[in-house]
Amino acid sequence: MRLNSQFENKFFDNRRSKITGKLQKAIRNVSSGLKVLGAADNPAGLSISETTRSQIRGLAQAQRNIQDGMAFLKTTEDGLMKTNEDIQRLYEVSIMASNDTMDNSSRLEVQGEVDGLLTSIQQTAETVQFNTRNLLGPETRPDKQKDISIQSGPNSNGSMTLELMDITTGSLGLANASVETRENAVELMKTSKNAISNIAGYLSKIGSQYSSLENNLNNSLTLQNSLTTIEANIRDSDIGKEVMNLTINKLLLDGINTLHKYSDDQRQNFEKVLFE
Repeated sequence: MRLNSQFENKFFDNRRSKITGKLQKAIRNVSSGLKVLGAADNPAGLSISETTRSQIRGLAQAQRNIQDGMAFLKTTEDGLMKTNEDIQRLYEVSIMASNDTMDNSSRLEVQGEVDGLLTSIQQTAETVQFNTRNLLGPETRPDKQKDISIQSGPNSNGSMTLELMDITTGSLGLANASVETRENAVELMKTSKNAISNIAGYLSKIGSQYSSLENNLNNSLTLQNSLTTIEANIRDSDIGKEVMNLTINKLLLDGINTLHKYSDDQRQNFEKVLFE
């Protein structure tokens, strides 16, 4: 005859199952570094986490867009600075050629330099590109586009318009510039001075747009960091806490196994004394 141990075994099995579940969850959380791996872990938290993740990824792409826009502006600025140097020299030459002490032979030599500078200005306007898009010469753009949009935010209204400029010799009033007579040189002095003013205006606009993009980038990075922290608080495990849970549940499991074995031994000893 044996004592009925069914209730006792069921009690220990239930306790062991609960502790094993907690132990496995702690192991999973420590190994993955996450406390939310599926909807069952935290339905509301998972929904918030996924929405936040989407925002974070949108911000990351917007940041890359902004950086492309900043590179676009820097390329435009380099072209403008090169043209500004050429026009400054044109202005200097026009002042020199406006002096009646120059003879015709000297004027022809200066005209050669003027022609070279005009060629350089036109070449810059026609060849400065960003991702095959011409930045400074509209007649070289098949679509005659005058501006581009930078998607600087994760929402449809988060965009910024950058102007495509025109610094060809024709648009600057420098086409066919001449210093072969004093009158021509005086006229070039006026037009080159106006061109310098136009280029300065373009550079100022670029500086303002660059600063705006830089501010947008910094704001986007700040928001992304905040959202990343929120998402991490929802989803990431507290490793210290989970290691403690793992240790506690391992001890509890060892304890329940030891207690169960002790109970079995005691019951067997009692049966032996009672029935033998």
